[in-house]
Amino acid sequence: MDKTNNITPAIQAGVERLNEIFSDCYLIEVNTINNKEVMRFELSLPVDYLGIKRKLQIGFSENFPSVALALSIIPSPWLEWPHILDDFVCLFGGGDKAVYGDPIEVIDNTFYRLGKLISLVCESKNFSQIKNEFDSEVISYWAMQTALSQQKLILLNKPKISAPLYTLSKIGTLGREEIWISDNEKKVLEHYQWQVSPSKKKIDAGKGAFYLKLTSTPNVKLPTAFGLVDWLSSHADGNDIKALKDWLENDSNYPLRWVILEVFNSDPVSIISLLIKRKGVRDNQTFNFGLRKAKKNPRVNLIGVRDKLLITHAFILDNEVIFSRSKDLKVEDNTKNKVLLIGAGSLGSHVASQLIHSGIKDLTIVDPDSLDDSNLGRHILTIDDLGENKSIALKKYLKSCIPTALITAIPQTFYQALFYKDININSYDCIVSTSADWSTEYFIWEMKSKIKDIAFVQAWVEPFAFVGHVLCSGKTKTADARHLFDRSGNFRRKFTHWENNGYHKLPACGVGFIPGSSLSIQQIAAMVSKSVIAVLDKNEGLGCNAWNSFVTDSRKVTMAGGQYIGPEIDENIESMVIRNEWCDK
Repeated sequence: MDKTNNITPAIQAGVERLNEIFSDCYLIEVNTINNKEVMRFELSLPVDYLGIKRKLQIGFSENFPSVALALSIIPSPWLEWPHILDDFVCLFGGGDKAVYGDPIEVIDNTFYRLGKLISLVCESKNFSQIKNEFDSEVISYWAMQTALSQQKLILLNKPKISAPLYTLSKIGTLGREEIWISDNEKKVLEHYQWQVSPSKKKIDAGKGAFYLKLTSTPNVKLPTAFGLVDWLSSHADGNDIKALKDWLENDSNYPLRWVILEVFNSDPVSIISLLIKRKGVRDNQTFNFGLRKAKKNPRVNLIGVRDKLLITHAFILDNEVIFSRSKDLKVEDNTKNKVLLIGAGSLGSHVASQLIHSGIKDLTIVDPDSLDDSNLGRHILTIDDLGENKSIALKKYLKSCIPTALITAIPQTFYQALFYKDININSYDCIVSTSADWSTEYFIWEMKSKIKDIAFVQAWVEPFAFVGHVLCSGKTKTADARHLFDRSGNFRRKFTHWENNGYHKLPACGVGFIPGSSLSIQQIAAMVSKSVIAVLDKNEGLGCNAWNSFVTDSRKVTMAGGQYIGPEIDENIESMVIRNEWCDK
């Protein structure tokens, strides 16, 4: 191997290690960048499974080893070898990370991985294993073979079977429509009403897309639009292919049509959306599904040889997908539960968000108050919601986060909601109060003392939010925690003491506030949300009355002018949750 003198010590070490591993690797190019030489070497490879002898080129950049080796294979085995892109080799993915720092370690790690690839395609000739490697990352290979269209598809649910899908458009700019899709026409209309026009009661959705569940993985080489059906024909159920052909030829008279493929055996579910664009349609041309021109009488509409096949970004708004990475949550169980949340203030808003993100699908929020500017520092709502009722604004916000959730907003007091029969407390799996309204909580505990089939979670923060508490009682028995509070609703086992109970008056009649930092409130909300999930967990079976308390550094209480009177906390603990039980009187 040839050597040069004006190279960095790291490149020199890398070149020497390369020379130790491969005696037949030779220098083919030297370039000078910033007075430093960068080099490229070439190495002959064995004949591969296609009978082709190729060469490996190895490039050392100026910043090696902070920048990995540049590897390319000539002639390129793009779509013939797995992990080969058009002009370079990709050895790190799916959680694997390239090694940086030590030149020798970079060389060893890179060629260890490359060696496994070369062994696969040049020695084993294991065609099924090569296909498995392609199949494991097939969406990436397909996406790199054609252009990306400007539309965005939103599947409002994951179809259970292969079938045509209803489509409606949200008008975009220069053809950048957002297309809403579902196998349920009512769901598409409801989404349109939510996003565009609540007054629009009747609109005809087109059938501009087809959902196809694959039973095996098609060839890694993407076909033309004209060859799409043949490419798919042996990789889906025969009846589904027949339905796809019928839809393409008779029911989808549109210049833009999507075939959405559900990748075989993918967990969580993975899809790719292929757009068939009729010849002559411009990239920025707008087409509105659901309007009159989308409802022309069907006619034979075969795919033409000049039609184009593109990729469109597609997203599924379905719990199976939304919560697919929350492996620690029993999402399927949570989606079956109905929760009533009383209070949408600083603590309640964070609890609501955490419950919805934990898979609670049916949430009713009761709160009569509006969002004020002083709420912004601790609330999850934004300046766009100032002056709006908290429950209504929170519903809108949470629906934008988890659109599959069923959220009901009741802008009233708890007693008004009961009186007008907007809520039936016996219909909920759990009632959660973060309202700090003792009359409401007294009323619920009184009911709980007589009726066991009411699960109740009461949560609140002490002044400055250095401490927070949650009392829980499930459906296993009756319970009554009223004896834990005085006549004014003050907790008898509080951990901190403050002058005037920490209440700060404002220059208006009956107006004031109890201070508390946002960070601590979020931590207390997490404790509350976990307690709610525990109450709802049928397997956990909360057989006792739980009392959980969040405590942060007790020294901060003194610094803020209060007195800490709770359990002793080790000075090395910044914050903690203390778990206890409470007993009926």
